[in-house]
Amino acid sequence: MRKLTVLILTVLVLFSAASLWAGGDKEAASKPVTAATGVYPAPPAGWTEADATESFTYQVSSALPILHPWDGGGNDTTGVVAYLIFDPLVRVDEEGNYVPSLATSWEFSADYSQIKLNLRDNVYFQSGNKFSADDVVYRFEDIRDNPNYPASSVRGWRQYLGEIEKVDDLTVIIHFAQPMPRFWMLATQARLMIADSKLWKEMGHDAFWQKPVGTGPYVVDKYDKANSIVKVALRTDEHGYWGYDDGKRWTNVKNITIQYSPEGQTRLAALRAGEVQMVDTIPTTDKAILEGEGFTVQTMNPNNVVFLQTASAPGDIFDNQKLREALSLSLDRELIVDALLSGFGKAANWPSRPGDYGYVDKQGYTFDPERAKQLVKESGYKGEAIDFIYTSSTVNIGGELTQAIQSMAADVGINLKIKPLEVAMYDDARANHDYDLALGAISDDGTMWWKLCAEVIGNDRFNTGFQNAELKALGKQAQTIIDPAKADAVFTEMYNIEMVDYAPNIYLYWPTIINAWDAGVTGMQYHKEQFPDLGGIVLQ
Repeated sequence: MRKLTVLILTVLVLFSAASLWAGGDKEAASKPVTAATGVYPAPPAGWTEADATESFTYQVSSALPILHPWDGGGNDTTGVVAYLIFDPLVRVDEEGNYVPSLATSWEFSADYSQIKLNLRDNVYFQSGNKFSADDVVYRFEDIRDNPNYPASSVRGWRQYLGEIEKVDDLTVIIHFAQPMPRFWMLATQARLMIADSKLWKEMGHDAFWQKPVGTGPYVVDKYDKANSIVKVALRTDEHGYWGYDDGKRWTNVKNITIQYSPEGQTRLAALRAGEVQMVDTIPTTDKAILEGEGFTVQTMNPNNVVFLQTASAPGDIFDNQKLREALSLSLDRELIVDALLSGFGKAANWPSRPGDYGYVDKQGYTFDPERAKQLVKESGYKGEAIDFIYTSSTVNIGGELTQAIQSMAADVGINLKIKPLEVAMYDDARANHDYDLALGAISDDGTMWWKLCAEVIGNDRFNTGFQNAELKALGKQAQTIIDPAKADAVFTEMYNIEMVDYAPNIYLYWPTIINAWDAGVTGMQYHKEQFPDLGGIVLQ
């Protein structure tokens, strides 16, 4: 039967090369950036923003339904735009260090109950309004209090944020309701960007976020929501962009267009024709070819994991530990990575990766179809159809991957019925517990895998119905641990429970994204994220 599975996967690869989700192993993806990323050529003598004349177009695989990163539709494309028009309080450089941005310095209290932020003076928004503590206070209060944001967007903040105190125009103290180990990881992401609160209040939320205003280098020129296109222009106001002076950056790019293009081969054709200067999420099969053609190709660290999720409440078909384990044992993860990701992915052997909290160097997930067949018999499962839902908006090789999983599961006697869904129907099915098995993907939160372990499992974020009181208690405990050694111990204990119960996630692999751009582009930065900061690029 293994030969049959290999044959099926081979056929799938031939038919799906254009839609492969790129991946890369951690070692290769974490190498120091090349000269094309994070290195700035010296600016011409006397350079000002008014000297920029070039245009740059970036085609992306994710639509742009909203410009506000907290409104639920925020994705990697939202992050790209955020880096252009906003600034965070603190940045992460290309080596992973926290460096000043709008905050010049910061200090935690000894008990981690608060943090004091000292803000940069002489920074102006694109509107001409001066940046101050009022804007920081308004940003955090909006995150904490706005009832219109989905819980999935603000969950990581709201249980921690207490009073946001303005000390003076350049000083803010954030009081925490409980210690917040993830503060820096979340505070440095593109999602937490500081907007012009005065204009925001005057215009109202909806109008402001059609053409938002920040302190960044570019101004929104046009936002075509229907076609997911945003055009930005380099600011040339009297204040200019403070960051060019502070960070020794510059650009010769006056106009940047970010446009949605869902088909990978269409994006590649546009790049080769010179119609665009950069594309994201290239098929792994094209990586070496593009490098041979002289394009710059960047493989990034994986920031999410692809997994199966079983509905495991009493009465569900997967309320049976033996059947869950049998499904896991039926899956040849290495074969999936080799065949569907061209060998670039990282197959899961544990619910976390080497270097993450809770990692144990042993083979937790194995491929053992004979043992799986025995467990299927012992489980009492009689071969009835099991609904298997997925959406390509979550895993864009979902069609090929679910067919491969279906074939492997069938080899051990598990009958999966694949049901592709639009993303809204998929989200509703998971929220309403209207599925047997779901293909999912979720991003990590730094090295702690909070969403997976503490929220997804310990607090049953996706309503699987799985209950384990010890696991839930540990998940709650993990959310406030500051000490790395203690956090590692708690996560190790949680993952060991997961592996005993196979509960209820079955991890598959960690993918990465591969981007490509014209070799004449320099000054690209990624700040350890999956999407680029285009604010200092130079076209040769």
